[in-house]
Amino acid sequence: MKGKGGFKGGKGKAGRHFQRNDNDQRGMAGNALVNIPPEKRSSHPWINSQIIQASKEANPIQRILAVVEVCIWDMNLVNLSTSLHRLAKLSVTHPNSDAQLRQSPIMSSLLAGIAQAFSSVDKDISLPQSLSNITWSLATLRITDFRVLELAGSLAVLNMKDFKAFELASLLWSFAKLGTADSLAAVVGPLFRAATGRLIACVSGAGFRSLATAAWAFATARQASQRLFRAISREVQTCLPTANSQELANVIWAYGTVGHRDDQLFTNIAEESIPRLEEFKTQELSNTFWGMASNDFYHEGFFVKALLLTRGMPLQPQHVANILWAAARLQRKHPVARSAVLEMIPGCLSSLAYYKPQEVASTAHAIAKIFSREVDSSNFPPEQPHTPLQVASFFSAISPWCQENVANFSDQSLANVMSSFGMLDLPLSASLATALE
Repeated sequence: MKGKGGFKGGKGKAGRHFQRNDNDQRGMAGNALVNIPPEKRSSHPWINSQIIQASKEANPIQRILAVVEVCIWDMNLVNLSTSLHRLAKLSVTHPNSDAQLRQSPIMSSLLAGIAQAFSSVDKDISLPQSLSNITWSLATLRITDFRVLELAGSLAVLNMKDFKAFELASLLWSFAKLGTADSLAAVVGPLFRAATGRLIACVSGAGFRSLATAAWAFATARQASQRLFRAISREVQTCLPTANSQELANVIWAYGTVGHRDDQLFTNIAEESIPRLEEFKTQELSNTFWGMASNDFYHEGFFVKALLLTRGMPLQPQHVANILWAAARLQRKHPVARSAVLEMIPGCLSSLAYYKPQEVASTAHAIAKIFSREVDSSNFPPEQPHTPLQVASFFSAISPWCQENVANFSDQSLANVMSSFGMLDLPLSASLATALE
């Protein structure tokens, strides 16, 4: 590994970014650090101990920044990685600190130092942990530093054989979370291709969490490998009880997103989830429903219990749209689906102002399918000859809303709105009909 030392001297080193002045460090660091002899301050283990100690003190974020400000000239990659990782972890429990960190000049110096350190290394068995921690930190802080990410992606490919499954899953999650599939396509493509082979090689014993994270990352970054998804499916089914609700939902969502149908996997996850559905957050339940419906997978027990549970959940517009779309696609004439719609409509009407046009169109289309009088192949009793009052009220309320927002609808959403009124034999108001033309 090149460049194991700090930023001492030499052309192209950190001196180009940082002006070292031991007499001008008291502003944030205080006397405790400034009075340490320079030879001790240049010790990498000592620097790391100061970073860790600072994270345990009052005002830990400011204390870590103080250590960085004083010691950055002498930091190696481990020190830099530890600093950024501790700051990112602390930001999760300190509201609004991520925004402050993104604006901090010390953070800018820290990222410049990381980029320089990355530029001076190539292969090293310890590098994957630093790459994983640094990219995770950037994603957690919502910092898209293209130079750092480009170097991290390239170094990850170069050191791929040394990654553990959890390190690689975290790194892939970070690139996907930051939405770099298009902006860093030249890096993301090779990275995910190289990661496919590595994950398949170490899938055995990788654990549900790592594999669920990897599957989510591949789906989000639109880099799915069917070969990898088959390998993940086989392995996660051996450790289902170890998964939490978010991890179960992420696997179903990922497989639904990439269109990889695996009925055995979905059946096992559905049966694992049913007794634990009360643990699912609204977003997790919505994603699971959506993923199952995207792959046309229907499980009666999951379908019924999940819809019953939605009655007591605080549903956001996207949740309503996803859940009803899934119900209408999977078993639109199920009595529980009809009951769920009637339960959701009051909440929809009270929060209509917060809906997006696509969500209104999707929700309306699902409701129309569920309450239309069309005949399907199910054995459920036919719908009543008259549209329920709640359903009629919903369509009456969205009519002026659609007219007011018609310019924001896509052509497909407009078509869905029009067909929804038609499926229920509800008249379009003259003004809405004119707006939709």
